[in-house]
Amino acid sequence: MSPDLSREYLAKKLIYIFSLSVKNQDCFELSNYKAQKRYRYFSFNGKPMSAHRIMFYCYYGFDPDKFTVCHKCDNPSCINPEHLFLGNTRSNILDCVKKGRHRNQNTGKVFCKNGHDLTVKENVKIEKHGLRRCRPCRREYHKKWRKKKHEQRNH
Repeated sequence: MSPDLSREYLAKKLIYIFSLSVKNQDCFELSNYKAQKRYRYFSFNGKPMSAHRIMFYCYYGFDPDKFTVCHKCDNPSCINPEHLFLGNTRSNILDCVKKGRHRNQNTGKVFCKNGHDLTVKENVKIEKHGLRRCRPCRREYHKKWRKKKHEQRNH
């Protein structure tokens, strides 16, 4: 993304996107997209970009580039720049899990299949894409795997 976008271009985009929104309490929602549960995309500097990322760029004056633009209000259709903050994929997923919005069949599980307590922080590893792993089970798996590899080498 070009860092030299004019203030005039940014202001026009900001006004245009705001003109499509409806104020709902503190949120500014792109009303016709709320029901679809997806983000609205616009052309921005010749490339498609989600409305909330454009709003962040226009309001705060810098490209969020490699960051995830997250919603404090947990409303994906909200484009209120004061509700937006920067994070990364991991922090966004952890925020979802903490607030009970993560849509994974295993998110609500308190125990793994072997009975380890997943409410204890030390027992859970959250992988890059938000997948939860039971650390004791992973340790046991790797221990067996190393033993098997060692036996294969010695025969």
